[in-house]
Amino acid sequence: MRFERCRKILALVALAGLLGSSVTARPACPTYLEVQVIVAAYTNKTPIDSLSRLRDMDDAYCAQGLIAAEIGRSMGVMTGYKAAFTSDRVRAQYQTGEPQRGFLYEKMFLNNGATVGWDFGARPQFAADLIMVVKDYNLHDARTPLEVLSHLSHIVPFIELSDLMFGPGQTVTALNLVATNMGTRMGILGAPIPVQVTQEFLDGLASMVVVMRDHEDNELGRARGSEILGNPIAALQWLAKNLADNGQRIQMNDRISVGAFFPGGTPRPGLAINVQYHGLPGDPSVGVKFR
Repeated sequence: MRFERCRKILALVALAGLLGSSVTARPACPTYLEVQVIVAAYTNKTPIDSLSRLRDMDDAYCAQGLIAAEIGRSMGVMTGYKAAFTSDRVRAQYQTGEPQRGFLYEKMFLNNGATVGWDFGARPQFAADLIMVVKDYNLHDARTPLEVLSHLSHIVPFIELSDLMFGPGQTVTALNLVATNMGTRMGILGAPIPVQVTQEFLDGLASMVVVMRDHEDNELGRARGSEILGNPIAALQWLAKNLADNGQRIQMNDRISVGAFFPGGTPRPGLAINVQYHGLPGDPSVGVKFR
């Protein structure tokens, strides 16, 4: 366990300094003091100002690696990755043309039906998502979506509870989100669904209909699985290539968030939400309540 934790911390640092940087221009990494200010705000659930230092994604990922490594001191061992901006609607919301990613930690996950304070972050948000659990170390060898399925053990209904972190008057940009580890804070896990390595199961991931409703049965959002890059499996393929291009590999038992199916909502006291995945085996669902 200690070796695994060290490996993942080193991965954070490596990705902070190397992701996308060129020989002629190194990323403008935040200072130690700047990182500590941001992490303190994360811990205390207080808003931060816009990160004016950020010029491009190289800068944002450098900040992310340093900030995420510090967040891990309180959130536990790194347990996987979040693919973000994988939906056309979410990319349009943040005016970015391609997916990005962040890190997930063991203490971020809560069980189905959990009750959470509505103010769990400085600028809290909820979104319908899906987790894929990696079965072995060979996912990077997969060349087709069906081969990717063979390296997964389960998929899990998931409500992401993120924190945009920036004050109400601040514009949240893709650069800001990447720098602050995609706002990852918590998430609600439903019951795991065993993966079937069949074309039918693969097609079902694309054709499923993800529906979010509140406690009064009002529909808050709806999307087909194909909203995620054509098929949620494609988010995992994108992530595997992105990491491999930067000298990293997805590990056995990693949890991979495929990203929000549609733009998220804002919690309030007394709100309860449920997300159902029509078309997956058993039409599973996952829910959370806000106090």
